[in-house]
Amino acid sequence: MKTASSAGGLDVKTLITTGVFTALYFVLLAVGGIAGILNPLMMFIGPLISILISGPVIILFLRKVRAPWALAIMGFLIGLLIFMGGHIWYTIIVATLTGLLGDLIARAGKYRNRALNVLAYAVFSLWNITPLTPILYDTDNFLQHITESLGADFAQQMGQIFTPAGMLLFAACVFASSLVSGWVGALIVEKHFKTN
Repeated sequence: MKTASSAGGLDVKTLITTGVFTALYFVLLAVGGIAGILNPLMMFIGPLISILISGPVIILFLRKVRAPWALAIMGFLIGLLIFMGGHIWYTIIVATLTGLLGDLIARAGKYRNRALNVLAYAVFSLWNITPLTPILYDTDNFLQHITESLGADFAQQMGQIFTPAGMLLFAACVFASSLVSGWVGALIVEKHFKTN
């Protein structure tokens, strides 16, 4: 049976599979998003939780689909959904680009190399920083929006957490969490899932 990767492109089955994995990934992202409204610190920790539980899903996706552009398509769809949820528009661009970079990394190992797949997931996960980036350059408007939706105390604490240094720490934690989750995910997939 011909796979998408052996065919050298995307087919209908691959696109459907990409849609299914995107939906599952989005549900896991929602776990962190819901946790984030509990308190400002969870705005930092919540996405990391999502990243930690999503590793096996993305690694299985890479191993199963093995099609050029599939991770970029997932990134585009996730970025679109995040934008529709009220976040900054360029999340679509960043998520697509990190998906494309991740795809290029995984493709270098023909989607079978554990280390490259893990690195691909870590690079892809960096899009998670994007929804919070307006706090760096449009601080007053961003925190005003938070004040209107979650209260003044919540907004004040967010401003104290997501300083430029806080955002750098957040980015480092996103990348490190992705590497750990991706590696564990790869071990799980290799042990429990049969991929061609």
